[in-house]
Amino acid sequence: MAGIPGIAQLDIALDVINKNPETHDQSAWARATECGTQFCVAGHLAILDGADASGLTQPAWEDEGYESIGGYMDAYIDYAWDCRTPQQILKDGLSTVGRESDTLVWPDGTERQISDEARRILGVDGRTASALFNGSNTIEEIKRLRNWLAEHESITGYTGSDGYTYGVDALPDAY
Repeated sequence: MAGIPGIAQLDIALDVINKNPETHDQSAWARATECGTQFCVAGHLAILDGADASGLTQPAWEDEGYESIGGYMDAYIDYAWDCRTPQQILKDGLSTVGRESDTLVWPDGTERQISDEARRILGVDGRTASALFNGSNTIEEIKRLRNWLAEHESITGYTGSDGYTYGVDALPDAY
């Protein structure tokens, strides 16, 4: 039986994760942290497809909803309870804040759902995407799923490490 159309892309994403495990966090589609940007398997597929994750970081003043660094400065300097110096307020306002997102921007400028694009890249149905992109999957489980999907077109019939065998109605078409 033929596997999923995007098995080669999945292999590349898993290779990137194996070589750079610090970039993988299955519990988040995409997340900027102090240590760098992390993605789930779907997020890695999106990045490899050309998606841009630079929008996951922004200055603190913008993250707090101010229209400018000046507005941020004015708001904090005017509060008597804020004991920081103006220099510290400026430094804090310009510091980078990471965020988590389920969307990224593609080269054509469109913002798209990571799950939808990863599903498109792999050429899989919703049930298969739900199983593969599950936030509680370990990398070992994802590799087991990969091996199954190299020979099967969907998750139907796959028995996970928890002993559950996926059937036709096992998971809703969430993706």
